[in-house]
Amino acid sequence: MHLAYSVRLIHLKKNLLAHNGLNPGIKGVSSITFRWNDNSFINKIYNIIMKKIFLVFLFFSLLNNSSLVFGLNLETKLVTWADLNKLNYKTGEMPASLRQLIGKSVKVPGFAVPLEGDGGFDYIKEFLLVPTFGACIHVPPPPPNQVIHVILEEPEHFEKFLYAVWITGILEIGEYFHEGPSDSGKQTYDIESSYLIRGLKVEEYD
Repeated sequence: MHLAYSVRLIHLKKNLLAHNGLNPGIKGVSSITFRWNDNSFINKIYNIIMKKIFLVFLFFSLLNNSSLVFGLNLETKLVTWADLNKLNYKTGEMPASLRQLIGKSVKVPGFAVPLEGDGGFDYIKEFLLVPTFGACIHVPPPPPNQVIHVILEEPEHFEKFLYAVWITGILEIGEYFHEGPSDSGKQTYDIESSYLIRGLKVEEYD
């Protein structure tokens, strides 16, 4: 359907400014007529609205989706060692509150036992996180549900791990085995852990 619309274009032919104000006189008037397709116009508006609705829907879908948006989690859950102890590491049974943390961002406090770093361990990338101070590969380890294997995105200086730290990262639950080194001349222990955290951040515990 086409509708005709007329627009009158008014052209002033001379300067209307007078000594006592504006002169309302108009010397010339011309008009033109144009048309457009109403259906095309409506379709265009409809498409714009639908695109905006889609973008809003997509945003809230990502907001409520499982774990990561652009590689980062929107919410980090504080997890205690008591929470982690609820996993039965012999049967694999765990409460729903723990299962729903798989693949999510968590924050856990603890003490680090270095596993891998540079040549002199000045910078540490991989370590075990345990709930008590003094744990190491030369003493019997805690049970698997009280050990977290942590792999950092970027190495951190060893001084950061001299005291308790907060570790923030993505939690995985499974069976992880760490063989104790045999070339140190001292007795070492193999360590099993039920948790893995791909660490995103290390902070001093306070």
